[in-house]
Amino acid sequence: MPAGRVTLLDVALRAGVSRTTASFVLTDRRDMRISADAEQRVLRAARELDYRPNLTARSLRTRVTQTIGLVSDTIATDAFAGQIIRGSTATALTRQHLLFIGETEGDPATEKRLVQDMLDRGVDGFLYAAMYTRQIRLPAALRGIPWSWSTASPAAARSA
Repeated sequence: MPAGRVTLLDVALRAGVSRTTASFVLTDRRDMRISADAEQRVLRAARELDYRPNLTARSLRTRVTQTIGLVSDTIATDAFAGQIIRGSTATALTRQHLLFIGETEGDPATEKRLVQDMLDRGVDGFLYAAMYTRQIRLPAALRGIPWSWSTASPAAARSA
């Protein structure tokens, strides 16, 4: 087995096919005629090598990172924060996404930096949480980005 992370090229070499053929098989693309034998060799090689696709490389091509950013003010100090974080994480995982969490402590400069840093990492959408039920102004950087909001307030949760 190769040292370090197994690459698509490692799978292709083990299967005796081109990197392109291995890619087509592993992404289930049918743009190319690939024999059943070659397909089985690629799948077997991937299994034997415990191949896992490089999601960062894939996201550069697809522009989908399968990540969600949770931005909050100070929900971590609330008794219901654990429920918000657990629910957000569980929902993200059921959709095969990861959750990034950032807390602003109510500082607009920190909020701007967190949102921009998450955007720079290509998050696909945002959850925006606030400690209390109140009107909030979304950062300008989130215009056009999918988002949802929540509150740690039990009263708001009951009325939702």
